[in-house]
Amino acid sequence: MLAILSGRPYAYSQGYTEQFLARLAHTKAAECLTETLAKWTWSLWQKERTPPDQTSTPAVFYVDGHRKPVYSAVLVPRGPVGKLDGKILGCRELVLLHDARGHPLLATSYRGDQHLTMGLPHLLHCYEQAIDQRGVQRVVVDREGMAAEFLAQQKLAGRQVVTLLKADQYESEGSFDQVGAWQPWRSNRAGQVICNEEACQVIKSYRLLFQRCRQIGIDAAFAEWKDGQVPEKAFVSILNDLCSQVVATLHNCEAEQREALAIQIEHMMQGDLFVGDVQAFLQLITAWSRGQDAQVLKHQSEALPAILREAYEQMADAVEQETIEQGKEKEANNA
Repeated sequence: MLAILSGRPYAYSQGYTEQFLARLAHTKAAECLTETLAKWTWSLWQKERTPPDQTSTPAVFYVDGHRKPVYSAVLVPRGPVGKLDGKILGCRELVLLHDARGHPLLATSYRGDQHLTMGLPHLLHCYEQAIDQRGVQRVVVDREGMAAEFLAQQKLAGRQVVTLLKADQYESEGSFDQVGAWQPWRSNRAGQVICNEEACQVIKSYRLLFQRCRQIGIDAAFAEWKDGQVPEKAFVSILNDLCSQVVATLHNCEAEQREALAIQIEHMMQGDLFVGDVQAFLQLITAWSRGQDAQVLKHQSEALPAILREAYEQMADAVEQETIEQGKEKEANNA
């Protein structure tokens, strides 16, 4: 190709081409040529540019990394080469930018041991600086982009990043540490994702109905349902049963039963049945079950509403009274 462009009758040798490229790098001409290439590809493929104030969907761009092995007499940074089944070799990392139609826009070169999450921001910065506008707002990258810090940085930069997950990366909700309350999200006719609060209330009331079915039977529970006593009565009944269970368990000083109670309460808090002050009350009981200091618990209970604070104090007095009576019985038996 160089021979055709220059009118040379014979093709340039590989050694001559390498020397020419090395001289370009030494004189720092590579940056200038890269910028020129970015401007040319933008004018060639991106003819329909989106105005900055237009609210239409931004164009999609694809970024991928590719490692090419380098055979050299000196040591160079090494990395896995995908074309050679992931073999670790001395190589160079190429980061390539394409548009939605697969047109190549820009390619930059880095050390072979550099991760794609380091090369991608630099590539996008160079490209946007060359075209003198923020043209890359939505980026698709492979699963190398699954890094929390990288995604957070791109979000702060105003970009939308789409990446891939492994099919077996998550098994169920148990794979996540922080699981919030269930919310009835759905799509409306306009395609917007909204939260249906009415559906959430219906589901909550049915959960209370199922709780009452286990406690007093199906017929009695549905009779309450028809009379309009659910969910208020069921809610109070569940809390009363829980308080009785707490007193009975904390009276027994076995650590296994206390921990089982704490786990049970945490499982109850994962749903949307208990919210607000009741959620804080259950957290207080959980800490109490796990042996939290009494003074700390008393200080936390002061932030609760009066009815919940009184319930906690009554439970604490009941546990203390049971402990005193149990001590008296032991002394009497020993005597």
